[in-house]
Amino acid sequence: MRALQQKTPIYSIVFVSPRYWPNAEETQKVVSEIAKTLTDDLYKQNPEIVVKNITISSENELEAFLGQHPEGFGLFIPISGAVQPWMIKAAENFDGIGILAAYEPGFLEEKTAYRLLEANAAPAVADVYSVIKRKGLPIVLSNELEEIVVLHKAIQAVMRMKKTSMILVGKTEDWVISSCRSFDRIRDKTGIECTNIELQELYKMYESVSNEEAQPVYEKWLKDCQEIVEPDSDDVIAASRLAVAIQELVQRYNADGIAIACFTLLKELGTTSCLALSMLNDSENYIGACEGDLDSAVTLLMMKALTNTPSWMANPMIEKGNVLKLSHCSAPLIMAGKSCSYKLRSHHESGIGVSPQVSLPEGLAVTITRVGDDLSSISVNTGITVDTIYTPTCRTQLRIRLDSMTDFIENLLGCHQIVTYGNHLKQVSHVAKLLGLKILN
Repeated sequence: MRALQQKTPIYSIVFVSPRYWPNAEETQKVVSEIAKTLTDDLYKQNPEIVVKNITISSENELEAFLGQHPEGFGLFIPISGAVQPWMIKAAENFDGIGILAAYEPGFLEEKTAYRLLEANAAPAVADVYSVIKRKGLPIVLSNELEEIVVLHKAIQAVMRMKKTSMILVGKTEDWVISSCRSFDRIRDKTGIECTNIELQELYKMYESVSNEEAQPVYEKWLKDCQEIVEPDSDDVIAASRLAVAIQELVQRYNADGIAIACFTLLKELGTTSCLALSMLNDSENYIGACEGDLDSAVTLLMMKALTNTPSWMANPMIEKGNVLKLSHCSAPLIMAGKSCSYKLRSHHESGIGVSPQVSLPEGLAVTITRVGDDLSSISVNTGITVDTIYTPTCRTQLRIRLDSMTDFIENLLGCHQIVTYGNHLKQVSHVAKLLGLKILN
């Protein structure tokens, strides 16, 4: 639990040789400038990022640092030549490396940047990058800090995934034919531990939840609701009771996510898990997938581990003009960093229970992903959300003008698609490489 919020630190390490920087006062001034500029820039991108600034100017300082057994991401900033052996040795301790070419004016003031050039920082950068890359360690070389942060986010996401666990409640619904059924395969490929729970255990928990215990969830859903269309108050309280039970079940198993056989459940309980899954996906620490679809659950975990934002699981429909329409009866209420308006509806297919009809933001970039093909591949598509024309299908609906409909169709890995606001193509591509997934885009 809380694995989706664990932070992988960035060790920002300035490598400097006294051979090129004999004046200690000058060295300290430049190192301080680098540390301040870098830390300020990183905090602007993510105020919660963990940065540890280190300087290595001798073999003894290197050994002392390595003796602390640092783990995480190494951001290397060589400001002179003759530091290559230190950098290669330090790299062995990290899950990924970013090399910042700080000798290019922009990150630093021109005078400082050119001092790095004078001290042979440029050949040190090229030398070390080529050797580390040949060793197979994930690495990025750039003069843009943002490019390096992309790799850090990907490595952090993979580390988070490897610490997560997920429960499958019931069985994957029979019609979900494109989803992996092997817990061993999921663990071996992603590190996610899966456990199967009988639906009867959830049913017992549901029966034990009183209307009073469910009242806060009930009131939450009614508070900002624009309209209640089909359900009555009894329907909303029943769905709220199930939301409480599902949350308790997730916590009982110390899980980070859940995939649930929701169609089987709604027939037997007479209510729906749509509100529960919406709340899980809105949260910082959990995800919830419909229909027992483990591939979608894995993708939801991956995208939350990567972006720290909610994603939406939905069915695709192809329209003319490169437009993809998506719909499903469970959607988060927080998308693109803001609360969305919603109505409370019945479940589309069954006409029972409660499902949110969420008005998702239009005119924004999105990334559409799905892990699939027995967890050997991942499809990644991007586009812009456009006006939503409501049609008689699942309650929440969204239309997206894709960058390429041809690529989307050619690389389709299954029915359910995962929608995340923002263009995360670069980050997802790094995650795919780290997990050994073939990238389809």
